[in-house]
Formats: sequence, C-alpha cells, structure tokens
Amino acid sequence: MASYCTDAFNFHKALDGGSAADLVPVGATQAAAAPIGNVEVVQIRQGVSNGGLILPSVLGLDASGIVYITNDGPNSINIYPAVGEVINALAANAAIALVSGAVAVCVRIPRHLSTTHGRTAVATAGWSVGICPAVT
Repeated sequence: MASYCTDAFNFHKALDGGSAADLVPVGATQAAAAPIGNVEVVQIRQGVSNGGLILPSVLGLDASGIVYITNDGPNSINIYPAVGEVINALAANAAIALVSGAVAVCVRIPRHLSTTHGRTAVATAGWSVGICPAVT
C-alpha cells in the first residue's frame, strides 16, 4: 500500500541526505524484532504479520532525536522500545502497533525530561510515539 508517506520518505532521502533505511520487520517478540539502528526514516514494504521493529536505546544515546516509520507493507507491525525502556505510558518493553498504511513519529525522551513539561512520571527513558492514520 503505497501512500503519500512514501513520497515524503523519498523526499527526505533526496533532500537531506538524511539517514534512511528499508527494513523488514521480523519476529513476534521484542527479543526477535529487527533493530532499527541509528536512522531517521524507516520504510516498511514487506514483512510478516505482527513482525516487529525495535527502536534504538535512548539510554545508550545511539538514537536519533526523531524517527519516522512508514508502514507501506501489507501487514500491521509492532514497534518495541529497547529492553527496559518505554513507549508513551505503556509498561516497560511493551509494543505499539502500526497498521498498514500508517506512519509513526517517534520522539526520543531522555530520562531527565521524562517527568517534566506535564508528562506523567516514568521510571526510565523512552519514546513518545504518535501514529498518523493511513491516508492514500
């Protein structure tokens, strides 16, 4: 399912020379998920149903400030935080689903910022993830 998000992905690669990757989500657990690495834009074109990607560790400082994940594949995928970290207000290590055609905007939240600016206190660093619905 190609969408205007694919165009944005390609534009980012061409204009910025930004770090981008085509990844295939694998594994149905956090331990088996494919690592995203230190890239800013990820495009999914294929993958197993409920395959997973794992965001870079916020604590290890190897993560970009913002990661965009475009799911142009046929299946819903799971996005996991690094081991011991969180996404939004979910439990540590819990995944968030990204349906086919949607885009996730993942913003790195270091621990020292996790309890300020109106955010609920969390025990560790993590990611704030917003999902943009599928639009073609």
